[in-house]
Amino acid sequence: MEYIPLTFLLGFFVTIVVDRWKNIFANIGFVDNVAFYIANYVIGNDDETRIAKRNIVRYLCLTQVLVLRDISIKVRKRFPNLDAVVDAGFMQPHEKEIMDKIDNDFSKYWVPINWIFAICVDLRLKGRIAADVLLNGVLNQYEYIF
Repeated sequence: MEYIPLTFLLGFFVTIVVDRWKNIFANIGFVDNVAFYIANYVIGNDDETRIAKRNIVRYLCLTQVLVLRDISIKVRKRFPNLDAVVDAGFMQPHEKEIMDKIDNDFSKYWVPINWIFAICVDLRLKGRIAADVLLNGVLNQYEYIF
């Protein structure tokens, strides 16, 4: 203790704790950026396109609910099982059947993201996303939700 001052040790410890919380907060996924990309890059106001946009955002929220159920006790109490998720409107009954067929719980997090990718590729093939570069921009935004 004579060689290293206590204030230096405490400052080092506080820096580590603050950096840890800052990194946790920075890595929390937010659907905002992806939703902005979808709103700007997906062209069309017809019912099919509007439903596709809505499903993409719903699947983004579903992904967060699935992840947060395993992290937060409050979220787990709000959504104790997939039936509660269906009742809340994040998932449709036929989608729940698909999720129930998956054995590994960790793979379930990625199923809605796969659905989103399929919708985006379909929108690109139908010309609702104008260019492959824009599709790539949309799909690259998904790394920021986890």
